[in-house]
Amino acid sequence: MRRKEIYGLGGGLEAFKKSPAGYIHWVKLMKHFIMNQLTARASVILEHTINLIEKQEHIEQAARALKAISHPLRLKILCVIGPEEACVQEIVDAVGTSQSNISQHLAILREKGVLLTRKDANRVYYRVGDQRTLQLIGMMREVFCGIPLNV
Repeated sequence: MRRKEIYGLGGGLEAFKKSPAGYIHWVKLMKHFIMNQLTARASVILEHTINLIEKQEHIEQAARALKAISHPLRLKILCVIGPEEACVQEIVDAVGTSQSNISQHLAILREKGVLLTRKDANRVYYRVGDQRTLQLIGMMREVFCGIPLNV
């Protein structure tokens, strides 16, 4: 609705004071204008609320992933695996602790959805399941170890 229509061709309420019907018409126009504005505002609020819900889900997902990788040994396991895949024995050799200990931590990472597995004969191969986790590990290596991201 154009502004001139709302204000009675530029005269505002004064143009409608001459008759009760004109005043009622002006009130109806204002009601229509206000309802349109409220509907548009409610739509924006609803969209913002939906975005907050999505963001909350993202926050919870990130918190779960960070909690799963926050243990020093699990973080080391993820650094060893990196963008490739590795079997348990390769991880044990690289990390330098017992197979039992490594298996316990691999189970936690798998349970939390950080690692995916592939079985080949009697070997289980592990790989990072989410590219974002790899990016996070790369950034941590750069920040804490001074290793550039492209390495």
